[in-house]
Parts: sequence; structure tokens; C-alpha cells
Amino acid sequence: MPESLPLIIHYGWLSLLPIVITVALALWTKRVIESLLVGLAICAGIIDYRVNGIFHSLLYAIPNTLGTIAGHAASPTLEGFGIAKNSGRGDLLVSIILLGSLITVLDKSGGALHFAEKATQRIKTEVGALLTAWLIGLSIFTSAYFSILVTGTMMRPIFDRMKISREKLAFYCDGMSAPTKALLPVSGWIAYMTVLVEENIPSVGAGNGLQGFVQTMPYNFYCWGMILFVLLLSLKVIPDFGPMKGAEKRVKEEGLIHKPNSKPMIDPKAEEASKEMARKGDTSDMFLPLLVSVFTLLILGMWNNYYAKWYPVLPKISINSLQVMNLAFALGILSALVKYVSKKLMTFTEFMDIAIEGGKAAIIGAIIIVMAVTLGDIMKAKAPEGLGTAVFLIETLKPYLTASWLPAITFLIGAMMSFATGTSWGTWAIMMPVSVPLALGTGMDPFIVAGAVLAGGAFGDHCGPISDTTVLSSIASNTDHVEHIRTQIPYAAAIGAVCFILYITIGFAL
Repeated sequence: MPESLPLIIHYGWLSLLPIVITVALALWTKRVIESLLVGLAICAGIIDYRVNGIFHSLLYAIPNTLGTIAGHAASPTLEGFGIAKNSGRGDLLVSIILLGSLITVLDKSGGALHFAEKATQRIKTEVGALLTAWLIGLSIFTSAYFSILVTGTMMRPIFDRMKISREKLAFYCDGMSAPTKALLPVSGWIAYMTVLVEENIPSVGAGNGLQGFVQTMPYNFYCWGMILFVLLLSLKVIPDFGPMKGAEKRVKEEGLIHKPNSKPMIDPKAEEASKEMARKGDTSDMFLPLLVSVFTLLILGMWNNYYAKWYPVLPKISINSLQVMNLAFALGILSALVKYVSKKLMTFTEFMDIAIEGGKAAIIGAIIIVMAVTLGDIMKAKAPEGLGTAVFLIETLKPYLTASWLPAITFLIGAMMSFATGTSWGTWAIMMPVSVPLALGTGMDPFIVAGAVLAGGAFGDHCGPISDTTVLSSIASNTDHVEHIRTQIPYAAAIGAVCFILYITIGFAL
């Protein structure tokens, strides 16, 4: 970067432009990949313009845009984005492909359809189906990905039979994933959250991060609110509203699972053909692979933070959460292979063809996730490497961070940041060291503010259009990603508004 350029860490209001245009384009055109490409092009153009000038920015617009996915828009010597950011991005791609394979082999076995047939003998009402989806999402608390996978796989045929829209299924997958995992101290996110609390709240003390995290739980209003909202929605205490109301009316009155001209993650014709060609499997053909996967995730995901601490003789394992996820998916596929081939449900060759076909079907979702996380990376990173969106939001709203307003503004900044960048973890990492010292300095309870930080991050992880869990919910429910975003945002916004009011109330009451 030329020495004549002053050092900056964000691009002001321009840093919000990519996500605003991306979301607006996606909602208008109903085309996600193209909208993400436009957002990446704007990011690359802003960065390159700052470093090399307008003509260079325009001349290299296309290579810069494509280059952001695998490297950096302006300089290969700076920190990479996209796939090049770290090895975890490769693990993420493998996870999406394995997820597609597992969902497809479970569907083709006929186990899910058999389960649906049996379940509908007991689940005779729409309320019963919705409550079942709520309970499944609540009970699979070890991983957001697995919560989405299990809810989508088990409930898709049941929702179809009950004439409940795929958009609502996607909302249930999404609404019961991040909020429950950010709230319960036995989720796969626990190590990260406890470290953040332990390192930023002095009174917690070394080694007491879990106890500190538990103290933040009552103030994580968004997660509690979303879980309660989905329950009341299931019981019909709260009626559908906004675009979701239209989606439900379409299914019930017209019998259309997908909105006309929408683009589900998997071709509806292929999905219907898969149902027609499904083997005559039973419920165990669905549950056994799922149980193998969940058991693997439960044991390995909690090994270092629980078992190895309880029993010091046990060695710690050197494996990250995404690698655990990949192993769990792989073992689920392997157990399905053994079961299906041994009972002659399908031959080895047929099984492998189906698994590969499922992985191929998930590639579109993988492309969307790669582009989405790349957009989030660039917006989150400080300038000149990125746009510094997070820093800009903090600087803009920091003058309002007085003691009374601190919880509400902290939640608002966190919600905006996580929505724009698609990450709760990145939001927490940035907001916790900023907000907690302000709480300590102004006399506000740091656990309230820490709870607001966690709530704000969970908001965007839940409903952000470029969040991985949002994309995965569209895949697991096989719905149009734009329709999923469009129908669930009013629900998330309503809960977010209530939370904002609650944080204002608690801020001025103390």
C-alpha cells in the first residue's frame, strides 16, 4: 500500500454497502449466488480502489472478485479469505458434501418415509407435527449442524403430509439450532463461550469459565425468546404473520410444497423421483445411521471439555469441532452402508452411486456457503485487508454506550454485526473485549452485558442470510434459500425488537 495513504481500519458507511446490496438483490432477484458475487465484487472494488485507484479497481474487477474466494482482492501477501483463510474452510466444504450424502442415502433407504408413515399414525394434527419438530431441535443440543440435519431429515416427509410449508420447516431447523446451542452449557460451542467469559470478566477467575457462562444465561434474551416463540407458534398461540403466512396459505390451499419459480437446494423433480425410487426400508434404517453420528458427535465433541477433565487419566484428543463433525457424518454413512447392503436393501454399487449423487446435489449449498463466509470474512476484517464493518459499527454507536443503554446497544451492535458477517463466534470475539470493560467501567453488571453479547451474536447466526446454519437449514429442508430468509426474518426481527426493549428496561432498572 502506498505510504501516502493514511492508515484506516474501516471504510465508514461503505463497509455496510456489500451486505445491504447482497440481501436486497437476493430478495429482489431470488438468485443467491449471483447476489453474493455482486457483494464480493463491491468488497473487492472498495479495497482495490483504496489501494490502487479507480482505474485499477475497474480493470481488475472480475479477477479480484473471483480471487476473493481463494485469496485476497488486492494483495496476495495479506491475510487470505475464503477457502485460503484456514484449513477449517476445507473441513467445512467436506462437511456440506458429507451432509448431502448422508441425507440422500437416508432418504433413498425409505427409512424416513417409513418413519413418517408410522409417525403420522400418532401425529394426527399440525400442532403435533410442529411440537415434534420443536422437541427434536431442542433435544439435539450438541451441534447446530446435527440439530438441523436431524430435524430436516425426520420432519420433511411429516410436514409434507401435514401440508406445512418447507419454509416453516427451514425456520424450525434454523430457529432451534443456533439459539439452543448458544444457550445450553453442554453444546459443542461451550469451550469457546466459556473461554470468552473467563478471559473478559475478571471476577470469574481462571478455570471457572463454565460457572461464569451459566451466570450469563438468564440475560441471553434472544435465545430464550426464540425457543419460547417457536413453542408458542407450534401451539398456535402466536399466529403466522408476514411472508410465512403466505407460504402456509399456499401449501394448504394450493398444495404447493415449493413456491412457483422458486429454486430449492435440490431439484424438486429429483426429490420426488428419490421418493418414488426409495427402497422398502424401515424406521431403523433412518435411526441407526443418525444414532451412530449423534453418538460419535456427543462423545468426541465433549471429550476434551468434560470426560478428560473428569478423568485426568484420559488423554485429550487433537481434533477440532469440524473434524469431529466430518467423522460423525462419515461414520453415519459407513453404518448405513453396512446395514443397507447386509439386508440387501441396495447393493454396494447402488449405495455408492446414491452417496456420490447426494454429495453432488449439495455442491450448490457448498458454493453458497463458501461465498457467504468469504463475504463475512472481508466485512469483518479491518481495512486495508477488509472493510472493517465491525469496527465501524462499534465506533458509530460507542458514544451511546452509557451504563443504562449499554446492554441494549451492545445487543444491537452484536445483532447488526452478526447479521452482516454471518458469524456469532466472530461477533463474540470482537464484542466481548469491548463491551465487558465498558460494563466494568460504568458500573453495569458484566454478566448482563456478556449475555447481551451472546444474544446479539446468536441473532445473526440464526437469521443472517450468509450464516452457515441459515444455508444448511435451506439444504436440510430443501427449500429456496431466499424464501427461507424472506419468511423467517420478520419472526427474528420481532424477537429481536422485544429483546432490545428488555435490555433497555433492565439497563435503566439497575
